[in-house]
Amino acid sequence: MPLRSPTPSPRFALATLFLCALATRADAQSLPASDSLPLRRGQWGVEGTLPYSAAGGGGVLRMLSSRTALALHVTGGVSGSDRGASDGTSVGVQPAIGVRRWRPIAPAFAGFVEAGGLFSFRRSTSEQQIAERREEESTRELGAGVYLQLGASYFVAPA
Repeated sequence: MPLRSPTPSPRFALATLFLCALATRADAQSLPASDSLPLRRGQWGVEGTLPYSAAGGGGVLRMLSSRTALALHVTGGVSGSDRGASDGTSVGVQPAIGVRRWRPIAPAFAGFVEAGGLFSFRRSTSEQQIAERREEESTRELGAGVYLQLGASYFVAPA
């Protein structure tokens, strides 16, 4: 018995035609133009991060075009503990450099992707009282890596 291809019903054909027309209409409604962002080549920008557990940071952005920026960030923190017989402190800093690219998604809103490299340095010291003597230990950590950040920006300045 030969196989035959199924013939679509008239309802299926109408539904397919309707969905194609709807997709074409949605595609015709394009995103805001890149000049809708309040960014211009040569501008500088500043951003900050909210501190959590004694860590915080900030950065500067240098606009390379109306949608692309060079990003320089620094985060850091200090923590300490005092538990009677033992205590310690830790200090760390993490500079990063990357390139951020925005895409307008609505008036005053833009999604972004940022990629770059980061470096880290942490120094920790601890002291511990054992019997009659006190011991001190110090460690240093260095690190390097890459990062990828996805997010969105809201621009308070008008375009």
